[in-house]
Amino acid sequence: VPIASVKQHLMKKGIEVRM
Repeated sequence: VPIASVKQHLMKKGIEVRM
């Protein structure tokens, strides 16, 4: 799994959790 993909997924999850 590409690191960029994981980073993007984590960021998306973080934004979703924050909102």
